[in-house]
Amino acid sequence: SGKLLNMFSGDTRKLVLRCDDSILEEMVDRFGEECKIRKAVADTEEMFTLETKCVCSEGLVSWLMQFGNKVQVISPESLRDDITEKAKSILKVYCDDK
Repeated sequence: SGKLLNMFSGDTRKLVLRCDDSILEEMVDRFGEECKIRKAVADTEEMFTLETKCVCSEGLVSWLMQFGNKVQVISPESLRDDITEKAKSILKVYCDDK
C-alpha cells in the first residue's frame, strides 16, 4: 500500500503538504488519486496543497527531503520537527569543517 512509505510502520496521521507544481506527479504517484489537492489561492503562486492520511516514518522524512525546498510540511507538527532536525544534522556536517 502507498500508505506505508518504504514499509515503515507507525501511526496513520493526517498529512498536509505545500508543494511546488513541478512535483505534482510524484506526489500523486506516491499518495494516490484519493489525496485532496487544492491549488494555491494566489494566481502568482505555482503551488498546491495536498492532504492525505499516511504513516509518518523515517522513510517519509527521507522521501520528502529529496524534494528540498519544493515541499513544506504544514502538519503534523511532529513530522515538521523530524525534518527540521534531520536538515540541521546535515547542515552541521557541512558547517563544522569551516
